[in-house]
Amino acid sequence: MPWRRLILFVTLLALVGACSAPSGPATSLDGRSIVIGAGSEPDNLNPILGFAPDGASKIFDGLVSRDANLALVPALAEQVPTVSPDGLTWTATLRPGVTFSDGSPLAASDVVFTFQSVLDPKVNSTIASNYDALAQVSAPDGRTVVFRLKYPYAPFAQRLLLGIVPRKAFDGQDINTAPFNTAPVATGPYTVAEWRKGDRMVLKANEKYWGGAPAVTTATLVFVTDDNARATRMAAGEFDATVLPPKLAKTYAGQDGYRVVQAQSADYRGLGIPSELPFTSDTRVRQAINVGINRQAMIDT
Repeated sequence: MPWRRLILFVTLLALVGACSAPSGPATSLDGRSIVIGAGSEPDNLNPILGFAPDGASKIFDGLVSRDANLALVPALAEQVPTVSPDGLTWTATLRPGVTFSDGSPLAASDVVFTFQSVLDPKVNSTIASNYDALAQVSAPDGRTVVFRLKYPYAPFAQRLLLGIVPRKAFDGQDINTAPFNTAPVATGPYTVAEWRKGDRMVLKANEKYWGGAPAVTTATLVFVTDDNARATRMAAGEFDATVLPPKLAKTYAGQDGYRVVQAQSADYRGLGIPSELPFTSDTRVRQAINVGINRQAMIDT
């Protein structure tokens, strides 16, 4: 079934779902700071290890990103990378003048390092299997990156959403445990100013961002895993935005000072029945469960 979430007004940090936002006290007086109630906390902030592989991060940029209609658009690449007629070679030309948040210039070697590291068996990347089709990545010059595939793979363009990291940040470092994983250097519109594990993360606008400095200068993510707790704290004015399940978010519909935004996602969830257990190993039992489930009730609740 399609999985929907209700997100609070600001999708700045790539929260996905339906949302509601108050005009309450959480926002700063100048309107340039926001506080968002987040339902989960990342394990790390390294794209190589699997952080935000779908391009949802506002800390990193990929070669491409998505527009409001989810179409791929250029990001660090000047244009969406092109593919050869045989479908085996993808070529990207980097946007000139892009720098990382420490001021160092983006180079094709950084892109090569990022993708090679994902495929490195010594690296604990949770997304390595997404790149099974990738045979080789190279940089013929400072702004050109060439990807060679083992076989034609149409979704490869989507794999280029992966955030790019600076190669030099890992000199002499184990990628799995590097300080970068919690204090990254990146090219995105925001940098990590503070991360209190189990509590919150504070992002500051990257004033030198190649796409222009963000209007919101400070974004604070407060980690609250319980849906009901986020809803309560939203109602108390602690948050400017949050993500809620549809049932909870509907309580804000029509309330002054709140806007509920509902968005369909491409995410699907399934219910699996373990066939190795004694009771459910019987095909007849699994068939009976399949027939007896009230699917509409599951969707509605």
